[in-house]
Amino acid sequence: TGFVTTNELTVDGTTTIAQENNENIAKVKANSSEKDMKISGTIVNNLGTDASGFTILGRIPFSGNKNAEGTDIGSNVDTTISSAVTTAGINAVVYYSSNKEETIDGSSWTTTYSSNAKLYKIVANENIANATTIKFNYNVKLPANLAYENTTKATYAIYYNNNSQDGTKQNIVVAKSVGVTTGEVPAITENIKVTNASTGEEITNGGDVTEGEYISYKVTVKNTGKEDG
Repeated sequence: TGFVTTNELTVDGTTTIAQENNENIAKVKANSSEKDMKISGTIVNNLGTDASGFTILGRIPFSGNKNAEGTDIGSNVDTTISSAVTTAGINAVVYYSSNKEETIDGSSWTTTYSSNAKLYKIVANENIANATTIKFNYNVKLPANLAYENTTKATYAIYYNNNSQDGTKQNIVVAKSVGVTTGEVPAITENIKVTNASTGEEITNGGDVTEGEYISYKVTVKNTGKEDG
């Protein structure tokens, strides 16, 4: 029960989906060109009743990003939002803020889209009926020439009122983050073996080689890391 959330990212024609239990991070090539990425969210009201006071507070991928609980999500690359946020299945107003630390009721929110925006807020104009499916999406640009060991992630959270006999309380549902990474630096080791071509005897470092002697070199290269080299 409750709200069911997914967080999706599409880059290079491949879509990565983060669902209820796990974040999901796609791999992109290091030192490549600038990339367009589409980020989408899907939310289903599975409360069994209508929800009031419904708001989505989202954060595009940027360095130092945190989720709604204030936990750092391991993002060290800034992206640039390249489209306004669009919605479906909800009658709402979309707000933007360039303040990475802005709160849901902060003063920097504006309805004017800007490429400087880092946060967005989708505020419903009416209750969200039970079983309603809400979708939203926006585009960002991933910078070119990213080195290995760079990651960037997007996140969002849902705020809604929980009406009970004890009064109205605000509930928060934090969607799992989705993002991209360039992965770890490939760990390459090499070994060079030098032998006398006639006798097969190995010539160690500093060994003697006589004039006219034929030498055989065997070079072995091995990737001992987790990434392709």
